[in-house]
Amino acid sequence: MKPGEAPHTRYRVVDLGPPQAATGLNNGRQLVGRQVEEAIGTRAVLRDGAQTRDLGTLGGTFSAARGINNLGVIVGDSLTFGEEAHHGFVYLNGAMYDLNDLLRPLHQPCEILHAIAINDRNEIVAVATIEGRDRAVLLVPDLM
Repeated sequence: MKPGEAPHTRYRVVDLGPPQAATGLNNGRQLVGRQVEEAIGTRAVLRDGAQTRDLGTLGGTFSAARGINNLGVIVGDSLTFGEEAHHGFVYLNGAMYDLNDLLRPLHQPCEILHAIAINDRNEIVAVATIEGRDRAVLLVPDLM
């Protein structure tokens, strides 16, 4: 396709239902995002076929899923217990983990605020605070 040329592909609309804000989709049409529930707040959700699953939080009243890979591993962010901090999470094998608890010790302080996307190598694009500044970071699995 040349610059300024219209694409030849046409798209059909497929109603996927909830969540209210979808932010990630994998090749298996598993959809992630967030859904507002009046009684409990905003929650990260996974839509798989006709089933919508609440993924929970890291202890606070807010969570949002941002990305999912083809292995079904989900990333996003959540408020922690007591609404103290916003941390990135990874959700796998039915559990949500704070990414800050999974970091190797560093010489400089680093706090993962948001996990944005994950690829099939489980590498995660995130936003972190390093030395008081928000930075884009890549989290690379380090198998011990």
